[in-house]
Amino acid sequence: MLEVANHGWLGPALYVALGRADRLDEVPVPVRDYLSFLHDRNRERNQRLRAQLLEATRALNAASIEPILLKGAIHLFSAAPDELGSRMTSDLDISIAPEEMAPAKAVLMALGYFRFGADRELARADDAGVIELHDRPSARSARYLSTDLRAVSTTAALDGATVRIPSATARALHLIVHDMIKERDYWSFRIDLRHLHDLSGLARSGQGIDWHRLRALLSDRTARGALIVQARALEDLFDVHIPPDLRPDWRAELRHRARLMGASRGPHASAARLLGNLSRGIHEMSEGYAWGGGWAFSQKVYRRLAARGTGSRV
Repeated sequence: MLEVANHGWLGPALYVALGRADRLDEVPVPVRDYLSFLHDRNRERNQRLRAQLLEATRALNAASIEPILLKGAIHLFSAAPDELGSRMTSDLDISIAPEEMAPAKAVLMALGYFRFGADRELARADDAGVIELHDRPSARSARYLSTDLRAVSTTAALDGATVRIPSATARALHLIVHDMIKERDYWSFRIDLRHLHDLSGLARSGQGIDWHRLRALLSDRTARGALIVQARALEDLFDVHIPPDLRPDWRAELRHRARLMGASRGPHASAARLLGNLSRGIHEMSEGYAWGGGWAFSQKVYRRLAARGTGSRV
């Protein structure tokens, strides 16, 4: 359990869940101390990330930019004190309008940020994380994320900073499209446990997830299949109720079982991951592949077959 939690970036969340259930006393002392250490260090980092986010947001607000928060940035902005350390966050994802990209970069650079990695990533040497600015969906996600995100967001304020936070359904749509289609988890048989845990929280929130709305937005064959497989994982691993019209057929159930197998141990797990890598490679080539010679092709095949899960994927 610890191995899976660590791989899925869920060690702090496991500690908070055990505490909420009043079951920490049942955990062996070395394990409890280890989880406590992870949680406390993550809470300290999240406090630094929250301060960084608030500083950046106040500066953007002063330039008449009201950013929309995405993924972990929402947790940092809105989490209660006892929940702040539960989620591990890699960076600060902020959405702005395309015409706001240049002025937003100028504002952040005036705070000492510099370009880091991709053009939309900005960092400072002593900060806990990178700010990643998003002004439009990726090419693979655009057809499913065409809804005006600002129109389905509400305003929130904290310590002089004002942001927009998308609805639970909009956040669920973004997570499913990001993982299953953009990152191709649907084909590679991977599971991003941290994001799946986020989805379970959204499903149980006061707003809940409008599954029928998601079904309408993810209407083509591939997106519908991705939605059904991810919903099946939520039902199986987090006991989330799923509407009957999203029940999997035998193919979706087989894909779900392959994802679970790939997250386990042993030769069968290795075989499932290899099959998933092969499936993803075939899909990538079907999207459009320019022949670069036999050696380049061989390298591409090797890299795909040997690929490991990244981030919080298992």
